[in-house]
Amino acid sequence: MERQEKKSKKEIWKEFSLEFLSLCSELWCWCFPKGTNFEPKGKIQKKKVGMFYYAEDKLFSEELIPNKTVTGVVGYVDKTGEHGLIVLLHQKLLFWANAGLFFDMPNGLSGKENTCLILNVAKDNWITAEAAEYCAEYAVDGVKAGEAFLPSLDELKSFYGNKILINAKLALIKGADLFSDWYYWSSSEFSVDYAWYQYFSTGYVGKNHHRKDSGGYVCPVIEF
Repeated sequence: MERQEKKSKKEIWKEFSLEFLSLCSELWCWCFPKGTNFEPKGKIQKKKVGMFYYAEDKLFSEELIPNKTVTGVVGYVDKTGEHGLIVLLHQKLLFWANAGLFFDMPNGLSGKENTCLILNVAKDNWITAEAAEYCAEYAVDGVKAGEAFLPSLDELKSFYGNKILINAKLALIKGADLFSDWYYWSSSEFSVDYAWYQYFSTGYVGKNHHRKDSGGYVCPVIEF
């Protein structure tokens, strides 16, 4: 009889252990969904185009994490896999700038450098630069004002090359704007009246069919 009682206790403990492990497993999966990209101290994991980014925790994940505010989707990663650009969630149809705004930009600047130059010159001349200003003032989903910028032409081209994957991930985020087939402004200037843009339907890159005071899409980005 005593032997039977001990066996019963073992069975109870075994059942309890299994239930406890199952609960722990469910809790882990809820907190850290499959694809979460952890970065242990001293170890840098490579990022991938299409990953979700969470600015609050500086966290990257291949799948959406429940109950966390997603900031954007990785749209470009450099060869090191450590640096790149995040496509933010809210786009807008805007002028590049009011007519007559000219910056005489040096070639080869990044979108961040271009945007800074545009804002400074526009401020000095009391002229509105809608596209750059919208990006600089973007403060949603964990992004702070002054962090986002208007991508350069080369940066914009990289997004077009990854458009299908980026849009597939953006489509999973409630309220996010997908890349359309219309043209997108870059922060790269061409002349007094024109700036570089790219159609996201065909990939066509142009500089003289749409003046700066024409309506093109603006997609703010941040860097990592």
